[in-house]
Amino acid sequence: MSHIFTTTEILSKNEVDLLIEAGDSIHPVEFKKTATPSVTASRHFHLIKKLGKKVGHRTVFCFVEKDIALSEDIIAIPIGYL
Repeated sequence: MSHIFTTTEILSKNEVDLLIEAGDSIHPVEFKKTATPSVTASRHFHLIKKLGKKVGHRTVFCFVEKDIALSEDIIAIPIGYL
């Protein structure tokens, strides 16, 4: 069963916009109002490890025109895909 929840309480002042739990993994998601994202858009993703689960796909939804790799394991995806 999958669960969707936010993390403000779990991670204190550092927050991730959305977490999607699927199986044994948690997939962090950020939403940004930019067409030029950088890896700093996902600066709190490392905190997910505190939850004791495997960290899955890391995604930043924003105003890019096409999928862009921000790092080896973080991708920026057009908000229009939603």
